[in-house]
Amino acid sequence: MDPPSPPQSSRDRVATTYRTETALLTAHRAPIAAVSLLVTISVGSGIEWTLHPERAAALLTALAAELVLCTIQILAARRSTASIVPVTQGVLNCTALGLCIYAGVVHSRTEVMLLSLAVLLTGTAIFFPWDIRGQLRASIGAVIGYPLALALGATALLPIAYEMFIVVMATAVAAVGAQILDGYRRSTLEQQAFSAALLDVGRALNETIGDPQALANQLTARARAAMDADWAFLYQWDADARAFEVVACSQVPPTVVEELRTVDFLTVGPTPLTSRLIATDTIGLMHGTADGLSLPLGRWDVGAVLLQAIKREQEIVGVLGCCYRARQRAFAARECELLGAIATQASVALDNARLVEEARRANRFKSEFVATVSHELRTPLAVIVGYTDLLRDDPAGGFNDEQRDMLQRIHQQCLQVLDLIQAMLDLNRLETRQLALRLESFSLKDLIASLRSNLPAGWRRDGVAVRWEVPDEPVVLHSDRGKVEMILRNLIHNALKYTETGSVVISVQSPDEVRQIAFAVTDTGPGISAADQAAIFEMFQQGSGNAPRGSGVGLGLHIVKRLAEALGGSVTVESRPGAGSRFSVRLPVEISGSTV
Repeated sequence: MDPPSPPQSSRDRVATTYRTETALLTAHRAPIAAVSLLVTISVGSGIEWTLHPERAAALLTALAAELVLCTIQILAARRSTASIVPVTQGVLNCTALGLCIYAGVVHSRTEVMLLSLAVLLTGTAIFFPWDIRGQLRASIGAVIGYPLALALGATALLPIAYEMFIVVMATAVAAVGAQILDGYRRSTLEQQAFSAALLDVGRALNETIGDPQALANQLTARARAAMDADWAFLYQWDADARAFEVVACSQVPPTVVEELRTVDFLTVGPTPLTSRLIATDTIGLMHGTADGLSLPLGRWDVGAVLLQAIKREQEIVGVLGCCYRARQRAFAARECELLGAIATQASVALDNARLVEEARRANRFKSEFVATVSHELRTPLAVIVGYTDLLRDDPAGGFNDEQRDMLQRIHQQCLQVLDLIQAMLDLNRLETRQLALRLESFSLKDLIASLRSNLPAGWRRDGVAVRWEVPDEPVVLHSDRGKVEMILRNLIHNALKYTETGSVVISVQSPDEVRQIAFAVTDTGPGISAADQAAIFEMFQQGSGNAPRGSGVGLGLHIVKRLAEALGGSVTVESRPGAGSRFSVRLPVEISGSTV
């Protein structure tokens, strides 16, 4: 029942990101800090040399030692980030110890040493992204170094207790400062994790919007991972049963799953949980407290559960629960906020899934209705066409010209309605993916001959010539002959409807080097504007120019485009207002496949 869940919980992702970012920032800043430290010590040593030339040997030794330490730090930063934090902390401790040892060896007073240690500790807190523990580890050398300097001969300017207090306070201030800066960074990472968790949930829900069960499964799995829960479940309101039912579980023990399915725990008890959720949206229940009486947490071996209402407007349409086995502490506001945000996304996704399902159901009903009505209409229309054909022949010779004209109009209108019904049926099959390809080999000349002989006389108009330009060499196609003929018939019919005078030319080019054959239907009609050309292949779209001869609803060109694409080809149009139109269809000579 459970889809694969993410490998890491949100808490684990934050911790991993924090460690990785700490190492990367340390590696990035370590060379800068090393150079800065080396420059600062060099400048200080120059001043010391000027004031105390007798200390030259000790200064050179200290500078050489610091150069070695900075080189180690820079090399460690370039080689690997895995060990850069302890290496940097070690270098800083050695630097602090070196300052103290130098002060003791040259028997200087401690005020310069204390100032140097304070600057070193403050700089460490500013440069490196460590928490209070990391800062304290980097301060060990300073704390140990002060008594070591005294032991080696450094002279205290103030009472030793005061100076030791200064060292401790400098260490504490640097540690607190590091903790404050680290708190901001952690808060930013948590906010990023919060957003990432919501994005992950939203992406998963969007990917399964067309499958309600898959959507429910994804919701529980992603919510469990985002909330670091041991397992999660989702209740949804069943309007028919008038009850909440479990629709998805993630990592829930089988015995608990059965219990959740058979008992509606949300509506039992003197104060049903649903009533409380209406008022508060989120409820945290702890085992062993009065709040835990509504759910058998002890029997489920659960220490705490966080319930979140999923609402549509002000009505609860679902309840998302996250359970924790060993949890004893209350739920933080941040956790409730995250689950509430997930529930908001879930509410939208579940509502969209419902709308998608309703749209699919309505589309199925529409398709069935169109197919049924179209078939039912074709039968009486075919009868009417048959009888009008008989009457037009006037076997008794009793009709005058006006009556014959009336019969002709009835016959023509019936044929137009039949064409419209056929177009609706073809479109319905295309929309329901039921129009199969029947592949066969056939001659191009036979195809054109069939089109010419079966072209309805009612399509023709006095003053409009129909010309056929077909290559003489034999061409054999392997395709769906009926679909190819339907494409050309629709294009020819469309051209004849719009052409008042002039000609309609049906031309065919021999197959090219990529084994494609090109059909073209060119007319001398009113033409199509550039603005209309982008839309005429869409359903129920017609050009805004002159009205066509007869009726139409804008399905012919859409069917042409769909069929051409199904046969592996394409259709294009070239036209200018007042200069006629040219519709071109390119189809492969041979295709394979069986379904549109």
